[in-house]
Amino acid sequence: MKKEGASGINWLYWDKLCVNKNNSGLRFRNLQGSNLAMLGKQGWRLATNPDTLIGRIFKARYYPRGDFLNAQLGQNPSFTWRSIWSSQVLLQNGFRWRIGNGKDVDVWSEPWLRDSSNLRVQTEMPSFLCNLKVADLMLRNQRAWDTDFLYTVFDDRDLESVMAIKIPPKTKSFLWRACRACWLEAGLLDLVKSCAEKSESFEEWVFKLLQTGGDCEVSKIVTIMAQIWKSRNDLIWNSIQWHVPPSGYLKCNIDAFVPCGLSSYGIGMIIRDEFGDFVAGKMIPGKGVVSAKEAEAIGLLEALPWVEGLGHAKVLFELDALSVVKDVGSTITDLLEYGSIIRRCRNHLISKSVFLVHFVRRQANEVAHVIPREARL
Repeated sequence: MKKEGASGINWLYWDKLCVNKNNSGLRFRNLQGSNLAMLGKQGWRLATNPDTLIGRIFKARYYPRGDFLNAQLGQNPSFTWRSIWSSQVLLQNGFRWRIGNGKDVDVWSEPWLRDSSNLRVQTEMPSFLCNLKVADLMLRNQRAWDTDFLYTVFDDRDLESVMAIKIPPKTKSFLWRACRACWLEAGLLDLVKSCAEKSESFEEWVFKLLQTGGDCEVSKIVTIMAQIWKSRNDLIWNSIQWHVPPSGYLKCNIDAFVPCGLSSYGIGMIIRDEFGDFVAGKMIPGKGVVSAKEAEAIGLLEALPWVEGLGHAKVLFELDALSVVKDVGSTITDLLEYGSIIRRCRNHLISKSVFLVHFVRRQANEVAHVIPREARL
């Protein structure tokens, strides 16, 4: 600004120029804020679309084991990365997880509550629940909160915030799939379109139904379609069944259960003959902190001498842990506890050429899958 009566340029602080016109300003853009906003859009794309070409390049270079929101600036960063990374704080202060199945959301460290004053849980974290996921707060195979568990974990503020979150029902995600031509791929489009006398396509019928149908009619029809879609998926993905072993062999199915956040685990195994009849079964409770892969390897290590002690010579062992099966059949060495378990399994199998280890899908290992949960209890 200039002195009164003096000639020259009339200067004004930039902050005042950026004030809205309704408040007697000129509404000039804040250049720094505008630049940060545009950089934030690029950062948001990296966070929400990590599979793009530029997303894969940045991930490989700057955050190979994480994501953009948790990435560090790194050593000798490029100007482009330094600029986009500067918007990370802005995104961290404003983003929140939208809860679906909750399997990828950490309860204690991630912002997922719908409370504008504090998006994170403020309850003190119990040491034995350090790896708790939001999915662990839900009833098994249901889209509802486990209220009894919530009352034992959270304080009043967090409990109220969690209960306020509406878990989306599966029928909502079904509508999203339907509009991506999934029905066409399933070969059911003509069947569904026969109900749409006034529409030219299934998509048009769905949206016309949502616009004109009553709540009761919409709910009933969408639920019926969701059941058809579920039946189709069950037929395709869950039709894998347990098969009897070759003639002269027994089959031993093995599985392990490692509950999240607890220092215990369970192992189960069951032996059946070439007719599918039960021969023997065993469940082993274990104490200590182990990974899921390590627990599966321990299960195989326990099963080998157990089967041999029963006097069975030709046995096919099946596990639903592909990495364990591959490691047992390879020569790769691992200096950790897991590697020691694998070496002991290899040594046992070398002396028993008629003991075979194969991988099987979870759907064909259901019986053994249930046993270790009982063993842990």
